[in-house]
Amino acid sequence: MSTPLSATISFVQPFVSNLFLENDNTLNPAIGLANMIVSSVMVPPFVWEWNRYTIPFTCVVGQTDYVLTPQAGSPPVANFGFIESAYVLVTNDGSVDAGRIFQLSIQRSLEKSSDKGKPDKICVFTDDGAGDITFRLSNAPDQTYTGVITYQGAPTLFSTVPSSSGVNANWPIPDKLNMIYNWGMLALACLYTNDPRWQTLNQKFVAHLLAAQSGLDEMQRDLFASQWMQFTSQLGLIGLKNTQSTQARGV
Repeated sequence: MSTPLSATISFVQPFVSNLFLENDNTLNPAIGLANMIVSSVMVPPFVWEWNRYTIPFTCVVGQTDYVLTPQAGSPPVANFGFIESAYVLVTNDGSVDAGRIFQLSIQRSLEKSSDKGKPDKICVFTDDGAGDITFRLSNAPDQTYTGVITYQGAPTLFSTVPSSSGVNANWPIPDKLNMIYNWGMLALACLYTNDPRWQTLNQKFVAHLLAAQSGLDEMQRDLFASQWMQFTSQLGLIGLKNTQSTQARGV
């Protein structure tokens, strides 16, 4: 279960003097603020158990590239975000490695190779954004293996069309994490209105988000926190300059 964006907007508005956050036919700034949160929560370095999918495949001797389809009952691969992990399983071939699982190292890119061996690397070679995704292995398999790719789904963004895909659509984040998107929306709404409380609220958003991701190492935590704070501070400066410009024109 998840909460509709409209409920979060209703929660936020009293804190910003009931400022209307759906100002035109695009439903902005509400949609834009919400999509900033979704796009930050559902991308690396964050991985979530509720956003995890798997794709099995069979390695063919000498074949490095695979266009894959999801398991029955899973969403189309069009929802692919990024590889979380992958492995190959040695088939029951009577060898000393029969039944063993070998993890694959995830790479940004791999050159095609004819060298055969046990695959140890994988990358997304092409992705047209519509579910046509090619994964590439290295080495080229020297025998038949069973492979499994675990991936995180891509962020589902809110639409600017005033319909069920707009503010009435549900957050693509479970209710158990409502403190994350509520604090995030409150912080960004205060930033939008040049309310100085946004910095404290922004810190609460980051703290709740990182607390829900105990598997991150210290470097990942620090990098996200610094990048997010820098990003929102820049937005604040842009908003302040626009306000000053408007006041100078006497509007």
